Amino acid sequence: MRALVIGGLAAIPAYRWFLWLGDSLNYKSKALSITVKVVVNQLLFTPVFNCYFFGMQSLLSGGGLRDVSER
Repeated sequence: MRALVIGGLAAIPAYRWFLWLGDSLNYKSKALSITVKVVVNQLLFTPVFNCYFFGMQSLLSGGGLRDVSER
């Protein structure tokens, strides 16, 4: 149930993010486009999603706000 809630809340923002990445940062070189998209994703989306994921896991497991902030 936790995975369903966490995934459900993250699905639309993640989908929109990847649509934006697909439409943006396109260069003549396909390799450069992919590299830039991976770097931007790893620098911006991944840290935010990891904080969200582990924080929500803690919160939905019954942890308090202190536990969430530690995660």
